[in-house]
Amino acid sequence: MAAFPNLVLTNAGIALQNKVQGGATLELTNMQMGSGQLNGQPIGPLTALISSNATVPIQGGQAIGQNTYQVEGFFTNADLSAGFWWREIGIFANDPDNGEILYAYANAGDAGDYIPTVTDQRIEKYIYFSMALANATTVNVTIPQTDTFVLKTEIGQPNGVAGLGENGAVPIAQGGTGATSAQDAVVALGALFAIAAAAAYDPEGSYAVGDYCTHGGKLHKCSTPIESGEEWNAAHWTATTVAAELAAVQAGLSKKLGLINGIYTDLSAMPERPHTYLTPTSEVVGLPDEWPQSRHDFVRLWCGNLDYTLDFIASYANKKLAYRLATGKWFQVATATPPQEYDLPLADGITAATAATYCKTQEGIVIVYLGLSGDIGNWTTLGTLPEGVRPARTVNLLGFLDAGSTSTRYPIVLLIDSDGTIRTSYLAEGKSGTKVYGTFVFLAAS
Repeated sequence: MAAFPNLVLTNAGIALQNKVQGGATLELTNMQMGSGQLNGQPIGPLTALISSNATVPIQGGQAIGQNTYQVEGFFTNADLSAGFWWREIGIFANDPDNGEILYAYANAGDAGDYIPTVTDQRIEKYIYFSMALANATTVNVTIPQTDTFVLKTEIGQPNGVAGLGENGAVPIAQGGTGATSAQDAVVALGALFAIAAAAAYDPEGSYAVGDYCTHGGKLHKCSTPIESGEEWNAAHWTATTVAAELAAVQAGLSKKLGLINGIYTDLSAMPERPHTYLTPTSEVVGLPDEWPQSRHDFVRLWCGNLDYTLDFIASYANKKLAYRLATGKWFQVATATPPQEYDLPLADGITAATAATYCKTQEGIVIVYLGLSGDIGNWTTLGTLPEGVRPARTVNLLGFLDAGSTSTRYPIVLLIDSDGTIRTSYLAEGKSGTKVYGTFVFLAAS
C-alpha cells in the first residue's frame, strides 16, 4: 500500500470534531481513493478529493484503547473503468448540521500505488487507517446493506457465513460438501445421504464393499463382501467418519476438469483429447482480431475457480491457436508464420516508386518500407499508418531524398507520430526532391 502520512482533519472535520467533543456521535460513512496531488495547497479547506477515482465502503471499525479508532474499508477494482495512481485518501462523515463532509485527508505525493482495471489484474484488499480522537468510543460507522461482501468477523462464525476453500467451495469442515458445481454437489450429497442412512450392524444381513453401518458408537465402511451374514468381524470393516468420507468423495471429483456449460469430462476416460468442447457457430466472444466466427475447438484448464482458468481456442477456419487467462483478452499464439504485407495509405500527390508497404509480426513488431515519389520537401506528409500498427510515441529514422541524380541525394529525417502520420523533417534549407526512401522498424503500441 502507498506510504500515506497521518490523516489530517479538514476544517469541516475540525468543526465536526468540536461537536463530537460536545456530545455528538461521530458517524463515518465511506472512504474515497484518488489520484490528485496537493502541489502545495493546504488540506484544511478541502471539501472533496482533488481527483476521486473510487469509493470504498466502510466495512467495520474498532476502538483501540481510549483515544484511537481504526476504520476498515474493503476495496475491489471489479467495477473500475480505468486504472489510476492512488495518491490520496479521504474519510467522509455525517455532520448533523451539514450532511456528509470530507472529515480527514492524507496524500502520499509521488509515492503512490498504481491500481489497474480488473482486466489487467484483479485486486481485492482491506484498507485500514487509525485516527487519534478525544474519545474513540463515540464513533459509529455506516456499513452498506449489500451482499457484495461480508465482514471478516462473520466468516466461519456461528450464524455467520462459511469461508471458501482453495477450490472456491465451502470446505467440509464448515459444513459444506467440497463441491465446486451443482453436479458435484449432487454426487457429494448422495454420498452424505448414504452415510446418514447407516444403521446399526445386523449380524444376519448382507453387505457389499462400500456399505456403511454403525457399531460400538462409530461409523464403519465395509471392506470385504458379506453375503450371508456373520457376527461382527472388525477385519471386514474400516472405521471412518463422515468428514473423511466426504473428503474422499471430493478427492474423486478433483480428478475431473470442468468444461463450459457445466459439462464434465473424466481425464482417464479421454486420454487423447481430454476436456475439449467444439463451440457452435458465432458464440465465441472477443476473438483475436481478424478471426472468423466459425468452428473452434475450445479447451479450458480449470482449478475450481473461474478467476484462474487458462483457456485455449483453435480455429478450424484459419488454423490458428489463441489463449487467454480467466475471461480476459485473447492472445494469438505465435506460429512463426511470415506476416502479411499491406499497402500503405499514402497522402495526396504521393505514389509508390518502389515500395509503400507495412506489416506486423506476431510479436507486435511493425516494419514499414518506403520508396515514394512526389513533390517532397521539408515537413511533407507522406502517408498514415492505420490503428493497430502505430507507435506509442514518435519514432524517427534517417532516410535519403533523391532529386534526380547521384549528386542531388540528401539525408533526411523521417518521422512516424503516434497518430500514424508519416512526415519528412530537418531537410537542409531550400532542398527538395522527387523520391524518398527509408525503412522503419518499431514496436506497435497495441
